[in-house]
Amino acid sequence: MTNSFGARLLAARQTAGLTQRELAAGIMSTSQLSLLERNMRRPSVEALDALAGRLGLQASQLSPGLAVVGRQRLECRLDRAERALRQCDYAIAERLATQVICSRTNAARRMRAYCVRAEAREGLHCPRAALDDLGSALGIAKHRHDTSTFARIAIASARLRRQFHLDDAA
Repeated sequence: MTNSFGARLLAARQTAGLTQRELAAGIMSTSQLSLLERNMRRPSVEALDALAGRLGLQASQLSPGLAVVGRQRLECRLDRAERALRQCDYAIAERLATQVICSRTNAARRMRAYCVRAEAREGLHCPRAALDDLGSALGIAKHRHDTSTFARIAIASARLRRQFHLDDAA
């Protein structure tokens, strides 16, 4: 593949045997895709991930720099959410963690974001929502066969569930 993003995208699309309309469907307009292929625009990280997925590639194969920047941005956002938790700024922590969860990111980062959001929601006195987040994090840990993280999340979930039931009884 060549050095420019547009040339790599065009070559990958042609190799996959897709038309511009087929590749762009549900992601962007064909005119936007055309602009990308002609190096007149750069895709968002989300669009890059979606295009790469449809082509059966990793985003870094199409645009190494943009994929790295997107991952770094998500990691920074998650770090800021954890800092907000330490400062008891639960609303900001919840918002930042939700942004990471809603993005196209890897399972480990999504699991970490669910844990951060659960802790923030607990601080905001939303135990049911926190339990839901811990359940999502548990599912990811189970799927990844990450037993130590699974155990840590299960303990936090049990503690929160016990507290939730004690509050209901009072």
